[in-house]
Amino acid sequence: MSAREDYEVLGVSKNASASEIKKAYYALAKKLHPDTNKEDADAETKFQEVQRAYEVLKDEEKRSLYDQVGPDAFEQAASGGGPGGPFGGAGFGNPFEDIFSGGGMNYEHHFSLLQRTREKLKGDIQKMGSELRHEIYAVGAQLEAAKYDVIKYCICTFVSIYAAGLAIARILM
Repeated sequence: MSAREDYEVLGVSKNASASEIKKAYYALAKKLHPDTNKEDADAETKFQEVQRAYEVLKDEEKRSLYDQVGPDAFEQAASGGGPGGPFGGAGFGNPFEDIFSGGGMNYEHHFSLLQRTREKLKGDIQKMGSELRHEIYAVGAQLEAAKYDVIKYCICTFVSIYAAGLAIARILM
């Protein structure tokens, strides 16, 4: 796929603004989404093509690189390859450069995935804490009610014993 084709896929010009690209993407995504376009057998392929084009063109750095190096070189770089295959032109390349520069791995993706996971876990922990607080309050209320039942029983028992003692005292007097 060439750069012109990516712009053509979204139906925008090469100098389109970010908002124009976004607007075109959402219109096409809505139109081509496989769930809303079940009668078209190619809808999923078209939808994925639109998504891929948008992923490249929405990011200013990717778009700039895409426009500078051209679509073929960009596709090779995006797939982890370069001129002459995935290991560079002649041989395996510099292993230290691969290790310290990321080696073709998308650390931004992993970092954002970790951030989303952390936020989800944070929300889950807060929800569990809230539920635990409610449970503690409920148990506390039950204990409070039980405490009053015990006090009531003790008072009733004391009154009964006192009344029995008074009755015995009257009999003996």
